[in-house]
Amino acid sequence: MTKFKHHFYNLITPMIILVSFFMFCHVYRTPEIIQIPFNPSDSRFFFSLPPFHTIHDQEERKIRFFNFIRPIIESENRRIMNTRKTLVNLFSTMEYTGIVSDIELTWMDITARRYGLEPFNPHDPDMQNRLLKRVDTVPMTLAIAQAANESAWGTSRFARQGNNLFGLWSYTKGSGMVPERRDQDRTHEVAKFLSVNSSVRRYLHTLNTNTHYKSFRTLRHAFRQNGDTPNGHDLAEGLMNYSSKGKKYVQSIRSMIRNNEKYLTI
Repeated sequence: MTKFKHHFYNLITPMIILVSFFMFCHVYRTPEIIQIPFNPSDSRFFFSLPPFHTIHDQEERKIRFFNFIRPIIESENRRIMNTRKTLVNLFSTMEYTGIVSDIELTWMDITARRYGLEPFNPHDPDMQNRLLKRVDTVPMTLAIAQAANESAWGTSRFARQGNNLFGLWSYTKGSGMVPERRDQDRTHEVAKFLSVNSSVRRYLHTLNTNTHYKSFRTLRHAFRQNGDTPNGHDLAEGLMNYSSKGKKYVQSIRSMIRNNEKYLTI
């Protein structure tokens, strides 16, 4: 019995350490070396989806799907918005006083690198503007519509086995799941994520950094410049490159937003 316990602890201890490490990596955010507002609810994350595929009533499935994914998207959007507000405050301080600390300069540089802007000159108004175009939220209606569309309301194989709600790809062999209908000359895999939150975070970061979605960011920035709140229906226009269907994909996302408006307010 003692020997069994010894082997059991030898097996379970590394697993506990590994899980703790991933939890630490998810909650701890290296770039935020200066004070960023933090909400305790933001530390809640989910290793798997609820069994949406077992819910046969379509309306009930929609309601449960929306209610599950909404707070996760809100949490990730809030994290981005807190970073954006901090950047705006720092840029304003630099404009009026020209004085920021070395720590704040370092934080801005790390944040810019994380969002794909390198090298970054924090004193250049054009660079500041380019960074703010990227550090911004994605409308809830758009994010939920894409999650529902890409994951078949959380029932797809990629959603259930890899927490991938947005059809995101990976090009590292063996890191994801191979699509059944992948062309022989293609090498991409469908990415796998440790948690649902990680999937949402990657999706938001992809829209905010990938060159294919430059038009999306330009549209969103135009709303900001006019003092308007970006909305999912209009910003869907910037997703032409999200799918090979192009314009038809944009139309399907817009249709999903319109047809499911009542669920978005529950």
